[in-house]
Amino acid sequence: MEIRRKATRGVKHKTPKISITYPIGQFRLYKKTLQLIKIDETRQALMFDIQKDHIIVKIEDRQNDNYHINSRSESFKTFSSKPLAEIIANQFSLNKNGIHLLDVEQFGKNFKLTVNNKA
Repeated sequence: MEIRRKATRGVKHKTPKISITYPIGQFRLYKKTLQLIKIDETRQALMFDIQKDHIIVKIEDRQNDNYHINSRSESFKTFSSKPLAEIIANQFSLNKNGIHLLDVEQFGKNFKLTVNNKA
């Protein structure tokens, strides 16, 4: 009997999330997050403001000093930044191996990220 893996597609996360993959520093913005933030990736980029217990994400016009997201698939987009991942890991005492999920919620005109310890 042959057993083949079934490819599944769809929404893995029911609420908006961003994942950080360590040690490579890859950030993934999933479909629910992209629907919430409504970023125009050709003209806009992200900027992060790290607070004591959360992170504020701002959408700005695309410049050299902000984080540009790239299309990877229909279900997520990515960008990589080892320095930003390192700062977040140190600020929130995250293990620097594996994947960590951050919850995303509307915060005025910006967005708030909090560490999801269930990951």
